[in-house]
Amino acid sequence: MSSPSYARPDPLPAAQTPGDRNIAFLILCHTDAPHVRRLALRLAGMGSDCEVFVHVDAKSPQRVAIGQALEGIAGVRQVDPLPVWWGGFSAVTATCRLLEAARQAGPFRRYVLLQGADYPIKPDAQIRAFFEQHAATEFIRAGNVSTATSLEAYAKARYVLFYDRPHLLKKIWNKLTRLLDLRIRAPRFTVGTESWDFHWGCAQWALTDACVRHLLERSGDPALQAVFRHVFPADEVYFHTLVFNSGFAANTTRRCAESAQGRTLTDFLNLVYFEYPDQVRVFDHAALPLLLERSELFARKMNTAQSSSLLDALDALHAGGSACPAADERLRASAPASGGR
Repeated sequence: MSSPSYARPDPLPAAQTPGDRNIAFLILCHTDAPHVRRLALRLAGMGSDCEVFVHVDAKSPQRVAIGQALEGIAGVRQVDPLPVWWGGFSAVTATCRLLEAARQAGPFRRYVLLQGADYPIKPDAQIRAFFEQHAATEFIRAGNVSTATSLEAYAKARYVLFYDRPHLLKKIWNKLTRLLDLRIRAPRFTVGTESWDFHWGCAQWALTDACVRHLLERSGDPALQAVFRHVFPADEVYFHTLVFNSGFAANTTRRCAESAQGRTLTDFLNLVYFEYPDQVRVFDHAALPLLLERSELFARKMNTAQSSSLLDALDALHAGGSACPAADERLRASAPASGGR
C-alpha cells in the first residue's frame, strides 16, 4: 500500500483562522425532545465562544417537537433537515451539513460530533481546558478493517449493503449478503494513484478546523461518495477512512490506525463512554459513581425517562465545577500529548 500523500493542508488565511470561536458542538438527533433541549442548553452554556448546531432527522415523527424545544436558545442553530436512515450514507451527508454550517458560522478551533442521546460527564471548565491543552490533536480512533480477517471487521470493507431508503428487496439483499458472505468489494480501494484501506470506529469524534476543512474539501467528490454509499455503518467508516488515509492520522489520539481484528466498537472508545454488550446501555442514576470515575468527557446513552435523576446529579455537581479526583487523574494519564507535526 502506498503512503497517503494528503498531508495537513496549509494554514488557513488569517481572515479565516479561528479566533474567538472555540468549540462547535454538532448534534445528530431524531427523538426525545426534552433530552435534546437539555443537551443543547448544557452545551450552549459552556461559553459565548461555543455554539451548538443541531440536525434533526427530517422523517422523525418528533422533528417538529424537537425544533420547537430548541427555539429561542441562544447559541443554538438548527440546520436544514435531511431524512436519515440508520447505518446509511445519509448520516454522512447530514454530518457534512452540520460541518458546513459550523464552518460558515466560524470557523471554530474544535468541532465535536455528538448524538442526541449523549451528555457531558465532566464540568464545562474541564472540557474546555482539555481541548485547549490538546489543541492540535484529532480525537478520533479507528481500526483497519481492510487487513482484518474476522467477518465482523472485513464486512465493513467488502460487503455492498443498502440502508438508505430501505425496502423489501434491499432488506433481502442485505440478509443474503451476510448469510452467503458475499465479499463483492475489494478489501482496498483506489483514490487517484493511491490504494487506501477502509477504517472503522465510533461515530462520535472531535476534530480541529484544519481536519474538518480537509473533510469538507473531499465531501463533494462523487467517486469517493460512490465508494462509501453502500458500506455499513457509513458514518463509522467514511470519516475515519478519510482521516486515517491522510497526514492527519499522525496527529490522532493513537498517532496511527489500530487493527480491527477481533475488536468491537467499545475497543475504540474515544471521548464518549458507552457500554454495548448486546445493545447500548441506557444509564440511570445508579451509574453516577461509574461515570464520575470515567476519563471520557461525554457518555451515552441517556434519555428523559430513565436518566433524568442521573443528569440532575451531574448538573448539580458540575455547577460548582466538581469532579472526582480519580477521574481527573485518569484523564491526565490517558490524554495524548498535543503538538503539531
